[in-house]
Amino acid sequence: KQQKYLSAPEREHLANMIGLSP
Repeated sequence: KQQKYLSAPEREHLANMIGLSP
């Protein structure tokens, strides 16, 4: 499954998972 773009909450969650600060 491939997602071209992530939703805002998805992106924040992903960023938190990998340890990034937006």
